[in-house]
This record gives sequence, C-alpha cells and structure tokens, in this order.
Amino acid sequence: MELFVDAGRNCPTSLDARTKKSDYRGVRRDAFLRDLKRYCRKNGIAFSWEVRRGKGGHGIVTVGEKWTTVQTDLTEGRIERILKQLGLPKDAL
Repeated sequence: MELFVDAGRNCPTSLDARTKKSDYRGVRRDAFLRDLKRYCRKNGIAFSWEVRRGKGGHGIVTVGEKWTTVQTDLTEGRIERILKQLGLPKDAL
C-alpha cells in the first residue's frame, strides 16, 4: 500500500481507490428503472412502477410477485439492496 501526503496528512489509501470513490455520483432513478424494465421484458418477468404521494417522492416497483420501495436518489448500496429484495442477481442490470 502506498502512502500519499495530502495537505500535511498521510493518506493510507491508493490514489485509484480515492479517485473511484469521488467519481461515483450515484444513479438516476429513471435510468435505474429503465434498465430494470428492460431486464424484466427480456426475461419475461412482470414489471410495474407506481409513484406514491408523500414526502420524498418514493415509489413502489414490482417485479414478478416481489415489490420494494425505490427512493429518489440511489447509491450503489441501495441498488444492491433493491435487487436483493426483488430476488434478482447483482449483475442483472
């Protein structure tokens, strides 16, 4: 592990790891839902999306017989949890 000096402090992570973390901006919900719908259509699975009224603009996505809530802003961790709750593989999208 290389050691970098940043403003007088030692940074014990590599430059590549720090760059990847800072470059990640999350995924837009519309793009996620579009890809999920495409995956369902390709695999013959029923898909539905319903926006719920209320605070934050959350919605309900149903894939087959399983459903979950989808938030407005998605992170990599949230996407993995959504796919797990829907019973889909991590590499589905």
